[in-house]
Parts: sequence; C-alpha cells; structure tokens
Amino acid sequence: EGIYENTLVTDALSLSRGLLKIGIPHGVILNDNRRQSFDMVNREAFERLEEDLLETKAVYRHLLKDFVIEKNEFLLERGTLVFFTTYDPGSLSEIRRLKHDQNEVVLCVPKLDNYPVDPAGSKLKFINLKGAGYEVD
Repeated sequence: EGIYENTLVTDALSLSRGLLKIGIPHGVILNDNRRQSFDMVNREAFERLEEDLLETKAVYRHLLKDFVIEKNEFLLERGTLVFFTTYDPGSLSEIRRLKHDQNEVVLCVPKLDNYPVDPAGSKLKFINLKGAGYEVD
C-alpha cells in the first residue's frame, strides 16, 4: 500500500521484464510470509510474478538478515540484486558475506544518502533509488 511500495514493485517488475526481453533468465525471491520464489524464464513466469505482486498484499515479519542466512548457499552461487525497503545494519552485514570474486551483489536502497553506509569502500554495488515514489517517508 502506498506510493513507496508501488514504486518498488513497479521497478522490480520493470527490471525483470527488461532482463527477459534481452534473454536473461533470472529468479525472484520474495521475503514475505509466503517466502515465494519465481523462476523467470518466459513471459508466462513473468505474468505469474506480476499477478502475485499486484494482487497480493505482502506481509513481512521476517528479517532480511535471517532470509540471507537461510538462503546463503543458493545466493552465493549467483549474482544477487537486493531491494532494501528499510536500512538494517545486520542485514547489510550478512549481504556483504555473499560477495566473492565470482559474483556480483547490487543493493538498491531508497534514499541511500540517509544511511550510514560507505558505497565507495565496499565490494558491493549500490544503487540510490530516487524519484517521486521514493521521496515519501
């Protein structure tokens, strides 16, 4: 609910659609109470993800840190793009452990300037999400 959440969902769907258009299969894992994952290999998979994100209100009671620990082996094997909704130093610490020489880890953080992280001093890549939807507190 709200502009902020809608912007995040729209951005995630746009990214996924763009990856599929250029032939890059990928996965989407939602850290909500259902802990769903989607193998994005074709348009039908995208439509299932889109329907889920647009029609289901996500309820989050799990810390991102716990999710990363639980999925550590799976996430270590591939590049990872993480959409942060709120800054959590413990989660960031666990995400840093996923980075090694054979993968890439990118964090998308709304209003990155407001958080005590040093993107320049990290092996992680950071994207500062800016725009009307992310300006809402």
